[in-house]
Amino acid sequence: MKLLGAGAAAALAAQLIILGWPNVQGMIAAGAIALLAWQLWSVRLHLNEHVDMLILMSGYGGLGMLPWTGSCHLTTTCWLWMTAGMLGLGLPALMLGSRCLRRASGEGNLLLALTVDITGMTAAMWLVHRSPFMHDPLMAHIGMLIGMQAGMMAATFALQRGIYRHSS
Repeated sequence: MKLLGAGAAAALAAQLIILGWPNVQGMIAAGAIALLAWQLWSVRLHLNEHVDMLILMSGYGGLGMLPWTGSCHLTTTCWLWMTAGMLGLGLPALMLGSRCLRRASGEGNLLLALTVDITGMTAAMWLVHRSPFMHDPLMAHIGMLIGMQAGMMAATFALQRGIYRHSS
């Protein structure tokens, strides 16, 4: 599990380095974000189980979005490819390391939880994608990550309050 968290931290740092190159502030931010992600991963057992999903999807899913970040505003097809990249790299990491999905699986709600989370993520990302303020690739990528996290949190809240209950 430590390797999975280290990979997420490295993936977050790589995103900022690639999108901000050769900006010195981007390099400093990459280091700070990587340290923050690693620290959160290290203490995640003391935090809400959904922290796992946020860290893993931001790291691995964000890295999967990276090849299409510069062109995602050009066409819906590019946006769909970016979303597919996010899910292609992010979902395997989630299945391996997300406590909330592991719990949902044990309760027989894995497919429902994944459907709601993916719907929430992509809906929030679509709203960010349609924003006129997101034409800089770095800002668009950060906006997409924020949208993705907001969607997951909203979906998680809806699941906890409406469809099934569990202890966090």
